[in-house]
Amino acid sequence: MWCEDNLPSGALLVDDEEFERYRQSGWLIPVPPDMQETRQREALRDQQAKAVVDDFVAEHPEFEKRFYFEPPDHVTRLDDGNYVTTLPGGKQVVLTGQRQLLRDAAATIRAMNDRENRLETLVDLYPLMPPDCKDIIPPQENWQNMSASELAAAADKLTDCWADSLQPNGEELVTIAGAESPPVISDESSEQIYSDSSDDCYANPNDPSSYLKPEGLTDYTKNYLFKYLSPVRDQGRRGTCVTFATASAMEQWIARHYGRRTNLSEQAIYVLGKAILYGEWYEDGLPTVDFLEDVRDLGWALPFEPVWPYNRALKRPKGDTAFHNVCADYDFPICSETSHETVVICNKKYPIFCDYWTAGYYNGYSVPNIRVIEDFEDDDMNEALAYISAGHSVVLSVTVTQAFKDLKSIDFVAGENDTSSELGGHAVHAVAVGGLFPSMKYVLIKNSWGCGWGDRGFAWVPVKWIQEHFRSIVLVSANREGINYSPEVEIIQPQTQSKFPYGGFPPEPVKFKARTNDIEDGQNCCTVEWESTLDGYMGTGHELDYVFKNPGLHIIKATATDSEGVQDIDYVVVELTNQPPQVAITAPIPLAHGEPVWIYKGLTTMFFGKATDPNQPLGIPCGSFEWSSSNSSDAVPSGDCAVPIKFDTLGQRTITLEVADELGQTGSASVTVKVVDPPPDMDPNVVIVEPQNGEMLAPDSPNLLKAVVDNPGGQTLTYRWEWRRAGTSDAFSEIAPSKTYYWKPTVVPFHCGGQNIELRFTATNGTQDFSQTITVMVAFPPC
Repeated sequence: MWCEDNLPSGALLVDDEEFERYRQSGWLIPVPPDMQETRQREALRDQQAKAVVDDFVAEHPEFEKRFYFEPPDHVTRLDDGNYVTTLPGGKQVVLTGQRQLLRDAAATIRAMNDRENRLETLVDLYPLMPPDCKDIIPPQENWQNMSASELAAAADKLTDCWADSLQPNGEELVTIAGAESPPVISDESSEQIYSDSSDDCYANPNDPSSYLKPEGLTDYTKNYLFKYLSPVRDQGRRGTCVTFATASAMEQWIARHYGRRTNLSEQAIYVLGKAILYGEWYEDGLPTVDFLEDVRDLGWALPFEPVWPYNRALKRPKGDTAFHNVCADYDFPICSETSHETVVICNKKYPIFCDYWTAGYYNGYSVPNIRVIEDFEDDDMNEALAYISAGHSVVLSVTVTQAFKDLKSIDFVAGENDTSSELGGHAVHAVAVGGLFPSMKYVLIKNSWGCGWGDRGFAWVPVKWIQEHFRSIVLVSANREGINYSPEVEIIQPQTQSKFPYGGFPPEPVKFKARTNDIEDGQNCCTVEWESTLDGYMGTGHELDYVFKNPGLHIIKATATDSEGVQDIDYVVVELTNQPPQVAITAPIPLAHGEPVWIYKGLTTMFFGKATDPNQPLGIPCGSFEWSSSNSSDAVPSGDCAVPIKFDTLGQRTITLEVADELGQTGSASVTVKVVDPPPDMDPNVVIVEPQNGEMLAPDSPNLLKAVVDNPGGQTLTYRWEWRRAGTSDAFSEIAPSKTYYWKPTVVPFHCGGQNIELRFTATNGTQDFSQTITVMVAFPPC
């Protein structure tokens, strides 16, 4: 318990209600009253690690320089024993110091002598090896009676045989046929949006073009293992490499075993180490193996990036050994200082208890198992290569050299001849194996220094280089923990009760937009599916341009589904309105000022109409045209775009055309006519009723030719239909000597795409012709 006048530095004293709010929003871990206890515990672990390494060096003095190094003068030493170095381009990064190096080296040495660790390694690798290689080691029933050194020797023989069986091939990555087939990953199976902690590029494993092509070894983006990687990220100016390598390795494991992409919170896992496990003892950086073992034993679940976004501490001045202004421009409630990574919450009641608060431990992925593999005396590292080739998630802790640090566009570092200075410790994610076996072997690593380092954040590292500079090689796995909360979806466009015109040519789509959020998956998460009560399934996506199939009132449903199948729904109501047809009478043309059109009694007059409808882009059929007269004695035909009307009575009347679209909505137009007596010496009146000017005739079928002749003077008349090619001075050729005839235009010469012809109908009294000519097309097919 604590006293009110002696609370931990920066502690918040809260009432019961606020304390409960913190408890429900994260994880509360008791703060020990005496912080010296944590420091003493870690100091003891440091001493034990140093003793293990010193004993090993006493037996193997050639390793002394490897474990105890002194960086060159141009590397800045921080007060906490870590180092700052500058990458090409001016970016500064923190490398861990001697303390973390000794802790990782000691963990590797202990694993080398741990019989159970050696046995588990052999059990792991045995099913993946070729049958011939399995025959050269003791049978499985003998393994329980073998020592650690005997198990190690068996694993070495097994993997050496596997490596020797590989054919030299610099064009492909090494894969193991016996490895478990990974699931297929689709974009819809993403549990997290990609990290916002990448600043140099957006390297997407689904888009190999977002990576540079390596020039010296192979195109690793074509390998199936590559698509299970998360994007390259940038740890910034902080010593958080262990958390980035761990998160990347776990994300690979999750992709291969759960079939979904994740974006885990490096910030949260770093807080666990800094504030809870080790207190202020490690000012920057973490010991790789000890930290992963502690995370495993604690059962802590690494939450998702939106729960606790990463702070890269970019405000740290260049060359300064202290962290200043690291919280500037950091909009999350809890800043990430280097010594106090989280808030401390204390209750106001006596006795006072204080707790660390961390975000969202209850929902994410835990580390159920880790395994330290390889040892410092193995000169080929085939065990590690077999694990990586089989798709296992591997965190590699190394001592960075000047050559490694300065990688730009080249794709691998110098091998066993790398004599450049050692600068400090670092952790990366080992993702693939390639090279020309058995002589030239390389490991593809994924770094966390942004995409400006190496080949967009990747690099090929010779196995010999790793063997000379690694401190620990650790397998990690991941297990889903906690409950999955429902996502939230909101339709933000269009507003409910919006109205839109139906149809059109081309039809105008309606834009739909949805906004989503999810505790686990973050903003813009989830698969969004759209449905209509009238049209059914509409499509998927946060944005959708949709052309409606039916008019009327639609209830639109947007369903957001997160990576684990939990859903949320939002609705809007929209109406697709049917527009009435636009109708016009094109002949006879109404006169100005509303004056009626004069028409002679007893003479046939053609009335022409047209109609357009935005909802029927292919047009309204003439059969929907209804003609009528305000004079009930007039005989007015219907069901055609053009109709002949003969008026038998004098006087004014209104001729109306009404057209209905396919949904029954109507439009109309009218023209006023005045019927008068014709002059006594009126010539015969000739009117072609069928076909209409501009129509198309079938070339192989009979086409109706119909004319009407009004003969007020009672003359003796004969009739004929004729044709000729349009636009020529050819003589007309007779078709038939009648007013009505069904004509098959086989005499018209073929022309690709159609032949325009003139049709003429003539009534003659022997001395004088009375004619009407129209132009039509014989619709020959295209060539």
